[in-house]
Amino acid sequence: MSQSINRVYIPAIDHIRAFAALLVVSYHGLQLLGARLAYGVSFDPEKHWLHHANGFMTFIEEGHSGVGLFIVLSGFVLSLGVIDNNIDYKKFLSARILRIYPMLVLCLIMAISIRPANAWEFLTYLSPVHSAGIGGGVFTTMFWAVAVEFQCYLIFPFLNKTANQKGNIYIVSIIFMLMILSLLAVYSETGNPRDISYLTLMGRLGQFCIGMIAARLYVKYDLKRLSAWFILPAVFLVAGALNVFNWVGGYPAISDWKILWQPIEGVMWGIFILSYLPFAGIIPKIISSIIGKFGEITYSFYLLHFAVITSVINKNWYIRWTHDGHVNALLTVLVVVVPITTLISIVTYKNIEVPFLKLRPKYIIYPA
Repeated sequence: MSQSINRVYIPAIDHIRAFAALLVVSYHGLQLLGARLAYGVSFDPEKHWLHHANGFMTFIEEGHSGVGLFIVLSGFVLSLGVIDNNIDYKKFLSARILRIYPMLVLCLIMAISIRPANAWEFLTYLSPVHSAGIGGGVFTTMFWAVAVEFQCYLIFPFLNKTANQKGNIYIVSIIFMLMILSLLAVYSETGNPRDISYLTLMGRLGQFCIGMIAARLYVKYDLKRLSAWFILPAVFLVAGALNVFNWVGGYPAISDWKILWQPIEGVMWGIFILSYLPFAGIIPKIISSIIGKFGEITYSFYLLHFAVITSVINKNWYIRWTHDGHVNALLTVLVVVVPITTLISIVTYKNIEVPFLKLRPKYIIYPA
C-alpha cells in the first residue's frame, strides 16, 4: 500500500495484503492447474473439489477466503484514519476512484482487445454496481470482487458517521440486519445462499463492517501492544475454521448456513489482522521490507494472476517434480505463476497505479 495522506502507514498492512494475494493465486492455481495435472481435464468444482486429509492442502483449496480477508482489511484500513472524524464524501470517492479505476480500465481495454465490445458495454462494465467481466475473459475475472468492494466504499462514509455517534453496536446491528435480509431472500425467492453470501454486497458488507469494528477496537484498546505471539492461536483459528468449512462441504455446497459463514469468516480474519499487526514488529526489517514491497503491487497482482495461470495452461508451462498432480500445481504456482505475475505487476504498478495514487486528495475532516 503506497503511503496515504489520510492515515498513518503501517507496513504490516502490506504484509497482510501480500498473504491474501498469495492465498488467492494458490487457490486458483491448485484448482485450475491441479485438474490439468491430476486428471488431464479442465477444473469442475462438482467433481474436483478437494476434501483432503492434509490440512494445508485443504486450507489452500478454500483459499477463496482470501477475498474475505481483503474486504475485512479494507474496512479496517479505511476506518483507521476516520474514527471520530468526518469524511468529505466527494473527495473520498475521488480517492477511491483514483486507487481502483486506472488498473480496472487497463484490464478492460485488454479484455476488449480480445473480445470486442461497443461503447455501451464498456461503460456498463465500468459501473461500480456491475459484477462481471466482458465475456467472462481472464482479464476481467476478478472484476466482481472489485465491484463489491467499491459498493462498500459508496456506503462507508455514512456507516462511519453513524458509528462515530452510536459506537460499535450500530455496526453490529447492520451485520445482523444483512444476515436476516439475506436469509429472507433465500426463503422468499429461493435465492442461492452460496452466491448471495459470496458474490454480493449483501454477503460481503458484513465482513467490511467487521473490519471497521476491528479498527475501532485496535484504536480504543491500543491493541498494537498485544503480545506478538497472539498470532499463533490466530493462525490455528484460521486454519481450523477453513478445514471445518471444507469438511461440511466447502465452497461447492449450497446450503442456508452459508449466510452465517460470511460473518464467521469476517471475525476470523479480523482476529488474524489484530494479531498480525504486533507480530509484524518482530520480523527482521529486510524481510519486512521485501514482503511490504510485494504487498504494494497486490492490486495489479490480484487482477492479472488469472491471465497468467491461463497462459501457463495454454503453453503447458507446468512443473512436474513429483507424482502428485496437486503438489505439482502448487509448485507451478510458486516457481512460474508468482514470479511472472509479480514482474508484470511491478510494471503496471509503477506505470499505471503510482501516478494516480499521487493524485489522491485528503478527505478527512477533523472535528473543531
